[in-house]
Amino acid sequence: MTVIVTVTVTMIVAPLSAATVRLIRPHFNPDGKTHGAPEDANRHAGDLGNIIVGDDGTATFTITDSQIPLSGPNSIVGRAVVVHADPDDLGKGGHELSLSTGNAGGRVACGIIGLQG
Repeated sequence: MTVIVTVTVTMIVAPLSAATVRLIRPHFNPDGKTHGAPEDANRHAGDLGNIIVGDDGTATFTITDSQIPLSGPNSIVGRAVVVHADPDDLGKGGHELSLSTGNAGGRVACGIIGLQG
């Protein structure tokens, strides 16, 4: 059975300290796949696409996905949402980092996924 999860996030994008950046682990990839777009069958479970950050540094976005459960061994609760400096090429850019990170540049902000109410 496939469970579809919808997550709505509002985050203020602000620079990260070097110590915080070192604590964040790589893309969530429990199945050992290459980097891709949210609609790709072959992708990291944590490949959730690009977002737009407003001039005020705030990003509000909704993600609906079948590979990010809220419970069980692959739960995303307690994992980080990371905003990178550059657009993610979704594994299609041909750069040496495309299939591992989407060549999305450095990490500039993050938040921890939790459940509310």
